[in-house]
Amino acid sequence: MDIFQKMVDSIFGDKDRISEPTFTKPYIDKTYDMLQLALQLDNAPEESKQIFRAGMESMAAKIKAHQAVHDVLEQSKLPILILYDLHISCPAGSAAIDYAVISNRFVIVINCISSKDIGTGDEHAGVPASEHSAEIMNWLLKKERLNFNREMKEMRFVWPITVLSDVPQTPAPADDVFSAGKSGEVRHAPAVSSSQLVDCIRKIFKVGDSSIWLANKAVYDISDMLLSYDKLSGEDENCQKG
Repeated sequence: MDIFQKMVDSIFGDKDRISEPTFTKPYIDKTYDMLQLALQLDNAPEESKQIFRAGMESMAAKIKAHQAVHDVLEQSKLPILILYDLHISCPAGSAAIDYAVISNRFVIVINCISSKDIGTGDEHAGVPASEHSAEIMNWLLKKERLNFNREMKEMRFVWPITVLSDVPQTPAPADDVFSAGKSGEVRHAPAVSSSQLVDCIRKIFKVGDSSIWLANKAVYDISDMLLSYDKLSGEDENCQKG
């Protein structure tokens, strides 16, 4: 590292450099939740046990899928910030986002689902969960845009991806899926396996609008903004439970 870079680092700190995958909201293993379900299963009436067994199977599959996505993102060596398990509630609606990936060129929202869940309650009025999440994300960025970049092209900055959790490999998305698309529209979410996710993100790096380049501080500002909405959503849930 040269002297100038050391000076920059000493003045601006880590927020002036994004050189590797960095979790600003870390992955949390939900095995504890499995244990809680197991306790409920033990104490449940016999006629209700199947419900808890099904819940445990679904949670086990979700834990496995989320771990797989965590591992490939962590090992990707991409210059990105990653937030796990975001819950956003705002005037535009609500969204549960499994992973948000933020770079200087784009924001990606990732939702992990089973192929058999397509067309069920994991979608919003026929829109895949990841595309719904992208709409919410775009609303947030538009609302907060003066904090980031006046030239940000809103929808063209946000990409949805659906990771299918129950298939080892899906057909690779065609390159035209990653075309620039029309301004003002949320792109269609390609469905990929976890093993294809990093390659998918690399393609988005290549085709993202070349006029978009956020300063690293702005990338961290987006992360902080999402964390604030996530925290607010959690506080609202606690109030409702109380």
